[in-house]
Amino acid sequence: MDSEEKPYRLTFQVRKGYLFARIEAETINRSIALQYLKEIAEKCAELNLDRIMLDRLIPATMSNTDTFFVVGDLPQILGGRRFAVINPHSSNEDSLDFSALVGANRGARYRVFQNAEEAEAWLLS
Repeated sequence: MDSEEKPYRLTFQVRKGYLFARIEAETINRSIALQYLKEIAEKCAELNLDRIMLDRLIPATMSNTDTFFVVGDLPQILGGRRFAVINPHSSNEDSLDFSALVGANRGARYRVFQNAEEAEAWLLS
């Protein structure tokens, strides 16, 4: 699938000790989430990195049902990598906190933060 066909823009930057990814999209659904998460995992494998910081510039969230299933797949998709998500949208806080709880219960090493400094401190700890 060409990048022009994707309903999002995903960019990468290697930082000291982790992969920084930025996802930009107008909306989100299960298919979009699984697609970009797999791209992130592939980039980590290519670069041999086991820590990810995702700057999530999406003003929407998925339904709790879709969140449950996507986050339930995180341990398999990310292969045990540490995953810090930055959420700049306060309206998304409850949904993303739910996703972090589901992730923790499924064995994912996943947390949500409001800023990059806190995310990086956890990611590199």
